[in-house]
Amino acid sequence: MPLPPVSPSYPLTENPVLLIGGGNLPGVSAEFSVAGFTHILLFFRYTRNAIGIGGFTFIIETSPFAIDQTVYEDWYQSALYEAGNLAPGSDVNSNIQREEFNYSSTSAADEGFIYGPIAIQGNIERMRISAVENSGGANGALSLVAMLYSLG
Repeated sequence: MPLPPVSPSYPLTENPVLLIGGGNLPGVSAEFSVAGFTHILLFFRYTRNAIGIGGFTFIIETSPFAIDQTVYEDWYQSALYEAGNLAPGSDVNSNIQREEFNYSSTSAADEGFIYGPIAIQGNIERMRISAVENSGGANGALSLVAMLYSLG
């Protein structure tokens, strides 16, 4: 079976930014216009602080509104869903909760990793990735490249 055609990809680079230590999310954010694309890959690069500990927490938020909308600051965080146990004769209680992602460095070297692909559903106009330092020590450095593409 042949693979579906892939549109040209468009890298969107967010240059290295210092993380805010011990802050609350959304913290430092990178915002991308994703209208018309079906997928996004996130390429993270993190260097921990000089003390030798480091890690960060990030969230993924989307908005159905374009930047030129009057209500454009509405953001919706990704969530996890867990179906409840189905039993005859009773209703089901399922769980849904907003999701945060934690990354901890494994060495003093510059570390890179990929998250995704993330399917961009429906009429999503924008995506925002926000991050904060979570190590309790001095701030590390984080950079992000987002690669947008479409399948089919």
